[in-house]
Amino acid sequence: MSSQSDIKLLPIEIYNEITTFFGSEIKTIFDVGSCDGQTSIAYAKTFPNCNVYAIEADPDNFNILNKNILSENLTNQISTFNFALGHTTSKHTFYKLVEKTDSSLNGEIKENYICYNSLLSPSALIEIHPDLMLSDEVLIDTVSLKDFVNKEKLNQIDSLHLFVQGSELHVLKGAKDFIKSIKMIWLEVFNDTLYSDLPLKTEVENYLSKVGFTKIKDSCQGFTGKQLWVNYRLFPRKRITHTIWKLYSDVF
Repeated sequence: MSSQSDIKLLPIEIYNEITTFFGSEIKTIFDVGSCDGQTSIAYAKTFPNCNVYAIEADPDNFNILNKNILSENLTNQISTFNFALGHTTSKHTFYKLVEKTDSSLNGEIKENYICYNSLLSPSALIEIHPDLMLSDEVLIDTVSLKDFVNKEKLNQIDSLHLFVQGSELHVLKGAKDFIKSIKMIWLEVFNDTLYSDLPLKTEVENYLSKVGFTKIKDSCQGFTGKQLWVNYRLFPRKRITHTIWKLYSDVF
């Protein structure tokens, strides 16, 4: 395993937690909403013995994703999939956004604004960010996580990296009973309704707590933030260690 000082690609908070829980033994990482592949590449380079599943819904981003992975010679370690994970296996409208420029206002779209594309309507987001505009609505495939892992014959996911602009809870519910076989979840949560029908932070937290996960990190401030959840049933010894550490830190 490469050291974080050598790679300097993964956020230090997620790197530290992965190495604390897995050491060098992490095997299966899902990067859902992988955009141009930089996060998938970071995982692959940091943990060269793991298999990364990069899932990206947008066809344009998917092409960039594959080019970047090829240029890094990581095609044997990173598998790519062009669909969205959702609550069910079906078809769904996908909303694509661009940043307003002189060319886009004249009808010429030059660069996709990849950070905000979503299965949820972005009407509220556009009101907050007037520099954004809806460029296209396309019909894409959605696959439930349960159906996907069954097809891939996977029994467990070590780490689920989930950044899908408001559809996080839909992905989690699409895992069904398989969610108990996920060890760690790193995801984005929202304090405000930036998209239509957006599940807010408390709803996501209630669901993850209900299915047996424990929140160990929370950086949610303002509209959005990141949270790290752990399935301690699959890390029984770590639960004891963390409980003792928390008691110690609370006292001192």
